[in-house]
Amino acid sequence: MRMQAILLVSIMCPISVLAQEAGEAVEDAKVTSTAVDAQAAEPETGADEKDDGPPTIVINGDATLMVNGDITLDSVTGDGAVTVKQKPVADDADEPSIGRPIKILEIFPGEVRIDAGSNDGVSAGQRFAVFRRQVVETESDDEFEGETLVAVIEVIAVSADSAIAELWKGDRVQMGDYVKPALANHKSSKVFPRRLPHLGEIALVLRPLMAVGSTGGFGGLADVTAAYWWKHMFFDFRMQPLGFGWTEDGNIVSASFMAEGGYDSRAFAIGLGAGVSTVNGDIDEMMQSFGGSEMASNGDGGAPDEIEWDQRTRAAFTISQQVRLGARDGLNVSVYNLLMYHNNDDGDEDNSGFIYAGTAGKITVPLAARTFIFLEGGGGVMGYGFGDLGVFTWVRGNGDAGSIGISALAGGAVVWGVREKTTTPADPYSVTETVLIAGPMVGLGMTYRFGF
Repeated sequence: MRMQAILLVSIMCPISVLAQEAGEAVEDAKVTSTAVDAQAAEPETGADEKDDGPPTIVINGDATLMVNGDITLDSVTGDGAVTVKQKPVADDADEPSIGRPIKILEIFPGEVRIDAGSNDGVSAGQRFAVFRRQVVETESDDEFEGETLVAVIEVIAVSADSAIAELWKGDRVQMGDYVKPALANHKSSKVFPRRLPHLGEIALVLRPLMAVGSTGGFGGLADVTAAYWWKHMFFDFRMQPLGFGWTEDGNIVSASFMAEGGYDSRAFAIGLGAGVSTVNGDIDEMMQSFGGSEMASNGDGGAPDEIEWDQRTRAAFTISQQVRLGARDGLNVSVYNLLMYHNNDDGDEDNSGFIYAGTAGKITVPLAARTFIFLEGGGGVMGYGFGDLGVFTWVRGNGDAGSIGISALAGGAVVWGVREKTTTPADPYSVTETVLIAGPMVGLGMTYRFGF
């Protein structure tokens, strides 16, 4: 028994000394390691730790404490037990965290290549944020150099030392920008993407038509635009509508040629234009904005005279009005109006003025990062009408320079005009006849964007 007591005392003494030294280490706010110094941390207070909390390491006896990375001292109990807690990873960061600057190696339409790959822990689907250091102007006209978020990219292909990532629509990067793992609040909007300035566009939509109910006739209704967007302004050339047709009864022309400009922002655009609209030169009845009869006294107390009247235009000076509510490449509603100048000076009275010619409207709804559906329609007294439902997608790029988009649509359309027919018997007389092409249609559109 005496020998056992001696052995027990000899074992407990070192343990007691170790506990005393550990307690003194806490008071001095230091932990000495034979390998790597530990980071100091405040002891936690409050609620008990949950079972699913960060992992802990409990060290007793003569064990050596080795601390690396995000491991922090949690507490040392009175009996000499040292508890070490791992520092949690931020919830809003995409793993893994790359501990070096990431550079952009190449830029393609809608894509970039970065110098981080699978060797750095990068995988497909991981998001990164792209930043640029630039001078920022404040409302008080002060300037300072700040860090601006310019794009959010998503990895689609990975090699050992690099990765290809897609740009969201409305995002633009340049060489010299730097890349970081994206946080949870780093997002690009499908509905309200950023506006891309200094960008041009050429677009064509063609709706071919067959003369349903007639033989030997066909035609079409097209839209052709060429536009350029500056920092806050835009300018375009537009042919909308561009209606045409050939039938056994005659030919049809209904077209406008406009130059337009206005203010363009991320949230809306508004503009005006001027140009010329024309219809088939033989169709006097096309541009009747109103017609009817009125009664006038003949001055002798008898029955009043009946006066017939109408308004007609073949080709005339035209102004356009356009507005877009919403982001250009996001959710938006746009309306386009045409007003033609009617020259009605008969020598006795000048009733000239602008008359309504036509309207076109379009609703665009984003489906995915680069795909939209749209519903559009319109028409007017200048001789056209249409309605269709379609899908648009960027097959190359994200809507920035070098992007190519296509659209497919289906619906119905009509173009019409009138011609004057003269019969010459003993008493010559003239009549007007309608020339019309109408029916269901499928259409195709193509868009190309460019920069200077």
